[in-house]
Amino acid sequence: NGGHDWLKNGKLPPYTKAQIRSTIRLCKTIMRRWKIPVEHIIGHSDYAPNRKLDPGEHFPWEEIKARVM
Repeated sequence: NGGHDWLKNGKLPPYTKAQIRSTIRLCKTIMRRWKIPVEHIIGHSDYAPNRKLDPGEHFPWEEIKARVM
């Protein structure tokens, strides 16, 4: 999922359940290992907005953050 790939119907493709589960597992592991609070979880585009575009405007940040806590 490129994060900005528009479908022919004008909608953005959803992230798959597998992608979301993997992201949650990875975030939990990293947060636990390095004692990172959930409010410090950000995307590439937040960290380097002039260089990175991912994960895209339809990434489910609220779901991810709610499930890693």
